[in-house]
Amino acid sequence: MNLVPELADEVYVLAHGGEIVMHGTPLDVFLRVEQLRAANIEPPILAELFERLAERAGQRLAVPGSVEEAAERLAALAAEGQGEGDLDELPDSDQRGLG
Repeated sequence: MNLVPELADEVYVLAHGGEIVMHGTPLDVFLRVEQLRAANIEPPILAELFERLAERAGQRLAVPGSVEEAAERLAALAAEGQGEGDLDELPDSDQRGLG
């Protein structure tokens, strides 16, 4: 699952029986963590990680589209105050959020 965003431009999620339940870019689809779980699909690790960080922070956080982007955001966050900051406001971040 974690390789799909690197290999595909478009994805479909099918329910049992072949019904299309989601369709879009890998990032758009894989950020729908709860809908993926409802379809018995394990969400990508980055989406799950940033979902948990958002729960702990009590706020909506931008979800990175790659491991490199996640590393940059987490390093910047750590440099800004030992984890006291908002990932949505990091420089050069792509404003994708959970929701």
